[in-house]
Amino acid sequence: MKRRIFFKCVVGILILLSGSVFAQKSAEPFFERVEVKDYEFRWNDGGSGHRQDMALWHPKAPDGYFVTGSVVVNKNNLQPKDTKIVTYAFKPLRNFNGKPVIVKPKSYKALWTTKGTAIRADGKMWFAFCPTDYMPMGYVASVGEKEPSLDDVGCFLRIPQIVDTVDEVETNFQWNSSEGKTKPDTTTMFVGYST
Repeated sequence: MKRRIFFKCVVGILILLSGSVFAQKSAEPFFERVEVKDYEFRWNDGGSGHRQDMALWHPKAPDGYFVTGSVVVNKNNLQPKDTKIVTYAFKPLRNFNGKPVIVKPKSYKALWTTKGTAIRADGKMWFAFCPTDYMPMGYVASVGEKEPSLDDVGCFLRIPQIVDTVDEVETNFQWNSSEGKTKPDTTTMFVGYST
């Protein structure tokens, strides 16, 4: 009888300890987040005649970090660091069920180009194609016809623990070029950026 009670107590303690360890492990963050300080200018809408100016910048992520996409500023000659915009880069710290939480995209698809518009700059907007189970959180601006580098953006594992956390600090800015002189009318552009 005493051995049975002792055995039950030991089993109970082991269950409590394993639950505590699991809770501590699951509470560990999936990634580290740092504020980006440096940006690379891509292009602006000079010549479009649009009532709201727009310039596209790309965050320079530290080594080992990923960004969600290019940043839009509603002034042609204003840098992100001179605004209230705060952009973050993310560094994966641990896997989820054996999968990295952030990876590079496989390729890109061009969504929009300044060619055929009144915009003087030669630029494009791109969508990142991610591996299965991953998703992009923003878009990438590029200069000229060349496809962006695969290092320009991260693909985030499509699970609530990852996507919802990143989405809390990401929002979208809308710029509709059809209101200016960019004929033929172009589609509404959404650019991921942080506030």
